[in-house]
Amino acid sequence: ATIERDAFGYCKALKKLAFEAGPTTVGVSAFEGCAALQRVEFADGLTKLEYRAFGNCDSLGIVALPASLAEIGSGTFEDLDEGGGQYDLKIVAPDGSFAAKYAERNGFRRAAPEE
Repeated sequence: ATIERDAFGYCKALKKLAFEAGPTTVGVSAFEGCAALQRVEFADGLTKLEYRAFGNCDSLGIVALPASLAEIGSGTFEDLDEGGGQYDLKIVAPDGSFAAKYAERNGFRRAAPEE
């Protein structure tokens, strides 16, 4: 399943999301501008986050990404400025995973998932 392009763009009510199953892809700008969004947790099976999927999500502090994630588009976490900058974002991802390596390469805080 795919969360389509602009599906929740600029939704002011979203604060927390937890996906127990699916999606496999989060489309271009799917959650862009969701300024109140603070936390997102994806289940195993997610493989791709497209361009600016979470751009301008000013309150975003934690994103939990599964080991199945293999692609993160450019600008996926750009312009997270309101809360102090994009580097305040913590990416929770399994050690050695693509998402963990992405976080480290791009200067994001990172933690391993709690078991």
